[in-house]
Amino acid sequence: PPGRVAYWSEWTLFGLTKEQWQAVHTIFTFLFVVAAALHVYFNWKVLVSYVKAKLDEGMKRGRELALSSGLAIIVLVVTLLNAPPASYVITLGEDISNSWVAPQDEPPVPHAELLTLEQFAQKADVAFPTILERLRMNGLTADSTTMLVKNLAAKYNLTPQQLYEKMRGAGIPKPAAIAEGGGYGRKTVAQIAGQFDVPVTEALARLQQHSILAEAGSVIRDLASEHNLSPIDLVKLIGEEKTQ
Repeated sequence: PPGRVAYWSEWTLFGLTKEQWQAVHTIFTFLFVVAAALHVYFNWKVLVSYVKAKLDEGMKRGRELALSSGLAIIVLVVTLLNAPPASYVITLGEDISNSWVAPQDEPPVPHAELLTLEQFAQKADVAFPTILERLRMNGLTADSTTMLVKNLAAKYNLTPQQLYEKMRGAGIPKPAAIAEGGGYGRKTVAQIAGQFDVPVTEALARLQQHSILAEAGSVIRDLASEHNLSPIDLVKLIGEEKTQ
């Protein structure tokens, strides 16, 4: 899932966190590149001879060379234009990523776990003493006002999301604040509506009021591009009553 959700809920897959999966990916990619470089170094003459032979053979097969080159160019252009069938593959990948995300898993502010308690109170528009009191009622105390949300959660063996649930009684609203970095572009209208606790029919009606015809499954990024808007502009239209 996107980092804002994975780090907030401390998501794991086969017992590994997103950071651990990224570390595994990075290290094995690095080893692959090193191995490839060593392979080229120790087999340079053989590889050069092989490439020359294949180039000579390829030049004699003009039709096949033109066909393969043309196909590669078509794939490149279709991918850059985000046109079918490349767009289907990209959408599938995004759907798999978003399948891990539920409205209740969204942080109130993107990467809220990296904020200090004081910053979190400011972003959530809640008096800082009120948050401290709510924490105290749950048997939780912060070492300082500059303590990070994730560090306070770790202190009590909680996820940042679980810590947030304990603070919600301080008057922090359930629907997340509309802020940059929320990953809105990849989501559908239905997913955004669910995130901001707005009925899908109401979300579609709000868009229609601004001459934007959409369906529940319409992707925000595509819809925004079609109407010369940014994804966050559309999200604000959907959640406008929640933010007033």
